Amino acid sequence: MKQYRVKGSDSFKTVVEVMQKDRRGYTIKIKKERSWGCKEEVHQMSEQLFETCVRTGYLVAIPAKAEVRSA
Repeated sequence: MKQYRVKGSDSFKTVVEVMQKDRRGYTIKIKKERSWGCKEEVHQMSEQLFETCVRTGYLVAIPAKAEVRSA
């Protein structure tokens, strides 16, 4: 599915991957790369909040050819 880079996470990369969209909103996986390793979390996000994050530029779409691959 589509991936987004979190704005302001320059020193350590944070990527949000949309796993599924349903009537409750989006199921997303947040991948955080830190100096000690990588952490993944799965969350539910409302459609309104997700669209606001994209519209305001907090989440920036990653082109399909450059998407981060899961380990």
